Amino acid sequence: MTTAVAAADLGASGGRVMLGVIGGRDQLELHELHRFSNVPVRVLGTLHWDILSLFQGVLDGIAAAADTPSSFSSTFTSCESSRTLIPLM
Repeated sequence: MTTAVAAADLGASGGRVMLGVIGGRDQLELHELHRFSNVPVRVLGTLHWDILSLFQGVLDGIAAAADTPSSFSSTFTSCESSRTLIPLM
């Protein structure tokens, strides 16, 4: 049985979406599906993450995961500031 999980990693300068596939011999394969920039935006004089742009990057990565032969059962994201996994689905 094959298990696949899509994961988004958000960092200070960019993000990426990876697909992890665990195969029949308990081997983990990692596939980078999508990379995107994290360009801060200035709001009221201070810099902030552009959450809409980051969200679009994650959605593009999930779409790329849907186009792979492996069907994935869940999606997680990791954020640089929190180091926690947040289920997206």
